[in-house]
Amino acid sequence: MGRTRISTGWSLLIFLIAVYPAAMFSRDAATPNFSGTWRLRSVHSKTAKAATAPEQLIIACTDQSIQVRTSTNPGSLTRTYVVDGKEHLQLSARIGSVTTSVYTRAMWDGSTLVIQIRSHLEDVNTSNIREPDIRGTERWSMSAGRHTLRQIFDIPGVSEETLIYFKQ
Repeated sequence: MGRTRISTGWSLLIFLIAVYPAAMFSRDAATPNFSGTWRLRSVHSKTAKAATAPEQLIIACTDQSIQVRTSTNPGSLTRTYVVDGKEHLQLSARIGSVTTSVYTRAMWDGSTLVIQIRSHLEDVNTSNIREPDIRGTERWSMSAGRHTLRQIFDIPGVSEETLIYFKQ
């Protein structure tokens, strides 16, 4: 008495709402583990004319994040992607009164890691946007033998690059 009975249909719906988002964005057996040290193969890659591709990637994967340390001449940079389908601030830099913020959203599409990138410029004195946001997409996939990593960078209407890395 006094208890409200929830029908089986409602119970199933509540369960699916609670579980589905976690299942959608977490890594499963079908998603590759990119962990390791990867060396760029320039001869197999297609880069933009003025671009300098990272010569080496050191990647560490967990269930919900991917940390990438890139090495270029003369320095290195470490980025962490949270693979949950939500937008996260990756970088914020200010030069004078202009702030540039870079946001990423990472998720799995089958065995391909998809990273959506949004760069936002804002004048901190007036809060006016200087330029429209620049949007791009990275797609990471691994060969069947897990020895080759392919990264495709696409900024629609601007450039597309394909970088090929071999596992060390």
